[in-house]
Amino acid sequence: MSRIENGCAQISLKHLAQLSLMLECPIEYLITGSVMQSPDYKSNEFTKLLEGLSSKEKDVVFKITELIISLKKIGASIL
Repeated sequence: MSRIENGCAQISLKHLAQLSLMLECPIEYLITGSVMQSPDYKSNEFTKLLEGLSSKEKDVVFKITELIISLKKIGASIL
């Protein structure tokens, strides 16, 4: 298992599927580290991104997010 994790060995899709069944976790979690069907998978990724930021940097991200939400509420196209 550690050889696969370290990139020293490859695993077939069939064996990866069997492993996901044995571990009782979705195969996409083994591949990506998150589950796309989960309604909050982006929240988890966003939280991980914030972990490395200082409080000041988190405040900036929060203010930018608030701005995006307020623009969306008034119908402004931001993306």
